[in-house]
Amino acid sequence: MKALVFILGGLLFIAASLFGRRVEKGFLANCTDVSGTVVDLKEETQRSGNSTRKVVLPIIEYRTDVTLRFKAEVDARKHNLAPGKTVQVLISRSNPKVAKVQSRFKESFLLLNLLFVMGLGATVIGIANLDPSDFSLSFLNEPFYLIAAVVAVAFACIRLGPTVRYLMRYGAQHRENAWEVEHTSEPPES
Repeated sequence: MKALVFILGGLLFIAASLFGRRVEKGFLANCTDVSGTVVDLKEETQRSGNSTRKVVLPIIEYRTDVTLRFKAEVDARKHNLAPGKTVQVLISRSNPKVAKVQSRFKESFLLLNLLFVMGLGATVIGIANLDPSDFSLSFLNEPFYLIAAVVAVAFACIRLGPTVRYLMRYGAQHRENAWEVEHTSEPPES
C-alpha cells in the first residue's frame, strides 16, 4: 500500500508541475518586455506557518503610454537590486498594469522542474516497490466504503472540475499590481 501512496503522490507532483508550467507559459505568451528601473526598496515581513522573515521588495518603474510602478515579488537582496538598477519587466499585452520581473520566471521554472523530478522519483520508487500481491481492493466490497469512495471522487471532480477547465482554457488571471504615477507619488496603501 505504501508503494501506491508513492505512485499517486508522485503522479500528483508531476501533474502539478506540468500544470504550473502551462500557466506560467500562458502568461509569458501574452506579454512583452520593457526596461524598468528600481526606484525604491521596501522592507516587509512575510509569514510562513509559525516563522517570519524579512524581505526587501523593489519598487520598479516602467513606461508604457504612462509611467507605472509596481512592487516586485522578488527579494532585492537575493537579486542584487538597488535603486537605479535597470531590470527587464514583463507586462501583459492586454493590461499593462500587470507586471512581473523577468528574473522571477527563472526561479519559478526551476521550482517546477524540481517538483517534476521529485514526482518522477517518487513514482519510480513506488513502481519499483509495488508488490501486486499486497494490493487489494477488498475493502471496496463493503457497500459503505464503496459509496464513500464514489462520493469523495464525485465531489472532488464537481468542485475542482470548473476551476481546472477555466485555468486550462484561459490560464491564470494575474491581478493588476502596478499603479500610475506622477514622479512624486507613493504606492497605494494595501
